[in-house]
Amino acid sequence: MKLHVTRDPRNLGELLTLDLKDVLYIENYERTVLLHTTSGRYYSLVPSLSTYEHHLKSYGFKRLDRTNLVNLREIESFDEQRSLVFFKNTQSAKDKFGTVSSRMMEVVRRFLKEKKK
Repeated sequence: MKLHVTRDPRNLGELLTLDLKDVLYIENYERTVLLHTTSGRYYSLVPSLSTYEHHLKSYGFKRLDRTNLVNLREIESFDEQRSLVFFKNTQSAKDKFGTVSSRMMEVVRRFLKEKKK
């Protein structure tokens, strides 16, 4: 699935196309929706995280807290102490991560357990 995005929050810059499989997570950021990939950050043309949540459930995305929607298939590890998930192919000092609410911690644990099987 392709998504249309820009690099600026007001969506006035060049229109770019992202492949959904490259998105690590999606978050609310300063009253807009911000998509994160290993190569950068992009602003969505879709107005809300709830809209994405509705449409991307079948693609493996799950809302892990009120501010972000995570591609479960891209999770590599889970730091339960800090309630953070980390993604594949992000081995730098500035690794990307998603936050996990206390209510969703068990969902992440179960998913990772199933993934290892």
